Amino acid sequence: MLHLVFGRSGSGKSQFSLEVAKKAADSGQSAVIIVPEQFTFETEREIVRRFGAKACLNIEVLSFSRLTHRVMSEYGGLACRYIDDCGRNVLMRLALNQIGDMLEVYSRQAKSPAFVKTMVEAVAEYKVCGIDEDMIADAAKKAEGALLRHKLSDIALIMRTYSAMLESKFSDPLDDLTRLAQKLDDCPFFEDKTVVLDGFKGFTPQERAVIGKIFRNAKDVYVTLCAEGLGTRDGAGLFSPVEKTARQLVALANKYGCAVASPEKLDEIYRFNCESLKYLEASVFRPGAAAFEGPAPEIHIVSAGNFYEEAKYIACEITRLIRTKGCRYGEIAVISRGLEQYDGIIDPVFEKYGIPMFYDLRRGIASHPLMALVQSLLSVMSSGFRQEDVLRYLKTGLAGFTVEEVAALENYVLMWDIKGEDKWRQEWRYNPSGFEADTGDSGELERLNMLRNRIYEPIAALKEKMAGSNKARALYEFLCETGVREEVNKACRTLMENGEARLADEYGQIWEKLVSMLDQITLAAGDQTVELSEFASMLSLVIENTDLGSIPPTLDAVTVGDAERIRTGGA
Repeated sequence: MLHLVFGRSGSGKSQFSLEVAKKAADSGQSAVIIVPEQFTFETEREIVRRFGAKACLNIEVLSFSRLTHRVMSEYGGLACRYIDDCGRNVLMRLALNQIGDMLEVYSRQAKSPAFVKTMVEAVAEYKVCGIDEDMIADAAKKAEGALLRHKLSDIALIMRTYSAMLESKFSDPLDDLTRLAQKLDDCPFFEDKTVVLDGFKGFTPQERAVIGKIFRNAKDVYVTLCAEGLGTRDGAGLFSPVEKTARQLVALANKYGCAVASPEKLDEIYRFNCESLKYLEASVFRPGAAAFEGPAPEIHIVSAGNFYEEAKYIACEITRLIRTKGCRYGEIAVISRGLEQYDGIIDPVFEKYGIPMFYDLRRGIASHPLMALVQSLLSVMSSGFRQEDVLRYLKTGLAGFTVEEVAALENYVLMWDIKGEDKWRQEWRYNPSGFEADTGDSGELERLNMLRNRIYEPIAALKEKMAGSNKARALYEFLCETGVREEVNKACRTLMENGEARLADEYGQIWEKLVSMLDQITLAAGDQTVELSEFASMLSLVIENTDLGSIPPTLDAVTVGDAERIRTGGA
């Protein structure tokens, strides 16, 4: 039976979900709580805090992705090689290279990295919405305008080629929910279980297909929604998108023969312990709401001159709360709808005030020294030792040269205009001191030639190896043999010793991320022979489209996050 539970923000929907699961577990049933991916840890921690560790024996907390893994691990389906975002970009690049001349509208854009990224995102969106290449091809046949018809035909061809290449080598996590829905036709995973879905505003077509199978097998299904009821179909209300989700669930339950109980509504607001915040929650974005009568010391509206002044004010307030109100850092959250605007601003301000912080923002890796080294190294080989590429390679700090050695090399290279592979292969004979009457310091010239050999010889050997088919392996071996891996580990240890936990975590992840990229490129390319320039372009493409997340460096830290993702827990 489907039970819809409605309530506004702070009305205790998540606590209701936990109580339902605990009641089912106490009666001898198994309970499954399904929440968004970012809420699984918080929900598990709340279960342990409220009911004790033994409660976790009969109550499972899963996201849709973890549910897929859980079912597949028990009933089969995990024996596959998964592709990640790196592999998707590489496969799409290879697919477009293969059919670029056959495209009617997008042939000129086929080699553009931006178009590759756009198509990867488009295919992901189509899969989530349950749209395949045949449906797009059918839409192309029915399209009225010639331009639209050609565009849709191109997209269908791109998807068909990409999907064929994907299926021959990988399994895509984006297809997991589709496979899960099919698997639930034959396995009794949800049989006689109580299932609770909490924290969702809506469901994708893939998720709804899975929920339909849950309706068919589970004993009771509870869905909590942040709305005041089923609402109307005019779509003009504050909770209209969530109300539409509720109506979709009712229709889905009817389709699968699942009875629908009368909706429950939670009216009491527990989250706010002051009248001003309760009134704000009940009245905001509601036309005609009257002004709040009475003092509202809990609400402050502050106008700052810029982002830095805003971050400084927040840091001062946090410091005041810690020193005068007895608060802990872990009880404080900073929430923004434009978190990227504060990147590089809020971190140093909080560090200045000694505030431990977990910054819940994924960062791109293109500017990381390791990725800069790899990209500049490939540019050195493909451009024939262009001067700026060599200097960029040396200045990453991971090439195994000291600051003094890099400075000496840069001065000599710029002074005597050292450009091209021939100049780096031949012994340098020019005076390191410039145009002077004497012969200069021969010892310094000898030292510079030793440094030149340390640069040229390994890169020349790598270039020769990369003429073969396994370029990714050759690059990996070069990075290990020249000490780059050890330099990354050394930087990680140094940062940790200096208290830079977040940067140390990034350095700890970055090597494994690079190895994963090289693996995906190797697997995606298969037996195809890829030119050095094409290999460099593919690696640059995946680097530009890859980011890193981080974990909280300590339990007692201020959480800074985006309003769409953050769940404050006890904050």
